[in-house]
Amino acid sequence: MKNNEEGRSKAPIIITGIALLAIIGGILCFIFKPCGDRYPFDDFLYKVSKVSKMKYRILNKGKGRKVKDEDLALLNFSYRKKKQKAPIFNTRDRKMTWPFQYKKELKEKQKEGFNFKLNEAVSMLRKKGKIRIRLTLDDMFSKNDKKEREDFKKKNNITEKDEIIVEFDVENITTQKEYQEENKKKLKEFTDKIKAKAEARFKNEIKLIDEKIKKEYPKSRVFKVQDEKGKDSGIRYIKVKEGNGRRIKEGNDVKLTYGIKMFEDDKKIEKANKISKTHKVGEKSSELPKGVHLALAHLKEKDIIKLWVPSKQAYGISGLGNFVKPNQILYFEIEVNGKMYLNAG
Repeated sequence: MKNNEEGRSKAPIIITGIALLAIIGGILCFIFKPCGDRYPFDDFLYKVSKVSKMKYRILNKGKGRKVKDEDLALLNFSYRKKKQKAPIFNTRDRKMTWPFQYKKELKEKQKEGFNFKLNEAVSMLRKKGKIRIRLTLDDMFSKNDKKEREDFKKKNNITEKDEIIVEFDVENITTQKEYQEENKKKLKEFTDKIKAKAEARFKNEIKLIDEKIKKEYPKSRVFKVQDEKGKDSGIRYIKVKEGNGRRIKEGNDVKLTYGIKMFEDDKKIEKANKISKTHKVGEKSSELPKGVHLALAHLKEKDIIKLWVPSKQAYGISGLGNFVKPNQILYFEIEVNGKMYLNAG
């Protein structure tokens, strides 16, 4: 009898102790928000939204203005399986933000799937706000998204029973017009940097070509070729032998014997490695680069030249498969031989 009374008297103490531990755990999880769903008390901190009935937990409401109808919320976004530490996908890893357009009023057919949940979640935050959402595959995909659902499961190794934790923060809130203008500005800055880098490389290549010719052929006359705009193309050639035939014009079919090598290659071009072929001068589909055609328009039949072509007038940043590296200066030895068939001019 006495033992039963002691047991009954201890029961409230044990229950109180468990309750206190739960409260303390909840407080700790609330304070140390990154602990997340890997700790049991995290479940108590989620709420159920009024509109989409999603489970959510606001980690930081943020500051600044709230999102308005048709605004774009730029999100840092990640998702993972529940109790999994590393995210399956994270926009931060790719150094990008995801632009999501908020709509105050949704059509009936839009009131399902992931975007429906996300639309409501975005409305709860301000700029720099952060939220965590718990979703099932049923929450993420509508009934018509069967293929997308299966692809998502296969790609991310997720089963029907898995709960998915989606976490995002609002990097910025902007209007569509502001977003487009900002993108144009960034694109211009990017293209300007690319152009400046390409121009610097082009000038350096011309310098390298000029220095090489001066060193190896100090007494030779150097011919400089202009581009279509009348500017220095960087193409240089010297004549090994002056021809006495007709001048070549654009559109002419010209028989050539030529060899090619990389600029930094010190090996001689052997006769056995040279190619004899007819080319139409100025033809864009020609296997010879643009720079060779620009030079040919300055030559005569029977001319023999040594030709240097900067990468800009050769195969540029793309190169030519395994044969020519990107941004490669090319060196040619060309002989204009045989009969020239005039198709134009």
